[in-house]
Amino acid sequence: ISRDAFRPSFESLIQATAPVPPQLLHAKKVYVVNDAPACSRFANGFVTALTNWGYYRLVESPTAADVVFHFHDDEANGVSVTVQPPGSTVILWTITDPHFGFYHQAGEHRVTALNQNLISLLKLLNGIPLSPAETAALH
Repeated sequence: ISRDAFRPSFESLIQATAPVPPQLLHAKKVYVVNDAPACSRFANGFVTALTNWGYYRLVESPTAADVVFHFHDDEANGVSVTVQPPGSTVILWTITDPHFGFYHQAGEHRVTALNQNLISLLKLLNGIPLSPAETAALH
């Protein structure tokens, strides 16, 4: 069986189970907490992709942020980003890479694809239309 057979459909990934919290929709300043290993290219790639997107402004402390993005990377659970209010453990939303780490590419291509998928899902949460290339990458 192809590993693609284990991936959920794109449509099932974007069906919201609850309204997107207003804290996330109105956020412009974000702080990124990284619980990945220090050598994680995924975490560094996520921050780079987030910066290049330019929709959010990264700030130097959680107290200056509208929301905190908590980047998680571990072998057991894969890569995800939880969104939390500053100074709180409440999780407003969780964004998980839709391919669950299954990529045909290796190395830097895998890092780039995974982080672009996370950014694409953040765009969807914010109601920003995806380009045809972004939509195709999520399928």
